Amino acid sequence: MWSKKELIDKQTRFWVLMAGGSTLTGASETVGVSRATGRKWRQATGGRIPRKRPEPSGRYLSLEERLQIADLHLGGAGVRAIAVEIGRTPSTVSRELRRNGSAPSAWRAGKYAPLRRRSKPSCGAGGPRPASSTTSNWRAWCNQSCV
Repeated sequence: MWSKKELIDKQTRFWVLMAGGSTLTGASETVGVSRATGRKWRQATGGRIPRKRPEPSGRYLSLEERLQIADLHLGGAGVRAIAVEIGRTPSTVSRELRRNGSAPSAWRAGKYAPLRRRSKPSCGAGGPRPASSTTSNWRAWCNQSCV
């Protein structure tokens, strides 16, 4: 039996050979696995050669950066100080705090929640409409689906 690292290495070489135009049997024999194993690998991807996932571009804030913003914000640091600390522009930090913070009121400051999810859609959104569009049927359907 192969170790996890050896198996990943064999699969990588298998897919390089398959991308180069090798047959299933040829790629399997070259890598050192049975034809059945090569066939399982190919079936697991739907017959397509798996693409490499691109590295994160830095366009979006990572979870680590969001948590760091939350810690610094709770510590009382300003937007510019947070921006310098995480290596982003102040506008990015300000936007993040505004989008994921609760609305501030007169007696409390807005709280930043880095893991906050968007609110659920309203009752009428997100589902198929009933065949009959009469008001009574619509209300009944809406009350039933939003419960």
